[in-house]
Amino acid sequence: EGSIYYISPSGDDSRSGSREEPWRSFAYATRQLVPGDELVLQPGVYREILRPRISGSIDRKIRIRAEIPHQAVIDLEQALPVAVELLSVHHLEIEGLRIRGGLFPYSVAYLVLDSHGSALRNGRMDYPKGSDFKQLKLGYGAGVLAHLAPDLVVADHLFLCAVTGVSLSHSPRSRVEHNTFVGEGNYGVVMISGTADEPYTIRHNLFYRTILGYKSNPAIWGFGHSPKLVSDGNLFYIPEGHKGTIGALPGLDRVPFSEWQRATGLDRNSQQAEPHFTAPEQGDFSLLTDSPGKGAAPDGTNIGISDR
Repeated sequence: EGSIYYISPSGDDSRSGSREEPWRSFAYATRQLVPGDELVLQPGVYREILRPRISGSIDRKIRIRAEIPHQAVIDLEQALPVAVELLSVHHLEIEGLRIRGGLFPYSVAYLVLDSHGSALRNGRMDYPKGSDFKQLKLGYGAGVLAHLAPDLVVADHLFLCAVTGVSLSHSPRSRVEHNTFVGEGNYGVVMISGTADEPYTIRHNLFYRTILGYKSNPAIWGFGHSPKLVSDGNLFYIPEGHKGTIGALPGLDRVPFSEWQRATGLDRNSQQAEPHFTAPEQGDFSLLTDSPGKGAAPDGTNIGISDR
């Protein structure tokens, strides 16, 4: 069993790092961690890049999580280019963060470079300035920008008003599952394969209006070599009059839903329908009981983000 440490915006790095005496800065706190440890972010607004520099291991991952999901906020408004950066560190789990203050086109929520076996779970992004559900505007360059990140897991995230929700380059065996993509961004998930038949999984995600109204860019787009893609159980919604498409792969240009299914054999159990969010004007993208995505995953959970 590893140790559990705490951090707070009102903490002090000279203290013990206990719940009662939390540290203050990410830079100090992450230097104290060893494989198997856990760092807990107490509620509040953090104005610093979360940039761990110590790796976990396969059986002793380092976990960094919000004490209360979505109440530990990283604010990008003070010209921070990225909220979380995993650079040449491996086997970390980041969970429960909220990210706000994105500035198009520069802000990236999660930057993952040369990081093996890490996971990003249960995160949320706030509307950027000047944007709301009726007038979705770009506020983030990317939700996740990953390169050389094999076995990356991106799960239970709300990606809001980003040019690209999740971009995976040379990151085989990555899994993008149970996320909700919302906004006037160009793409939902982009894959750039380094070799032929590089495996990727895209399942049980909700893609809502993930294209610019005047463009035909797809929700799922593969570049380079043709990936060995598993994509199914997703829910797509493109409003009438928008030119967005569902998918594109090497040798297959941007195509609508039925043609995507027929040409690729993918998304056989996916749907194209309006999702029926609970209160998206207030940032609540959980699903109403009459939503076609409610309980529609094979294990009875919702398509897209959880209700947590």
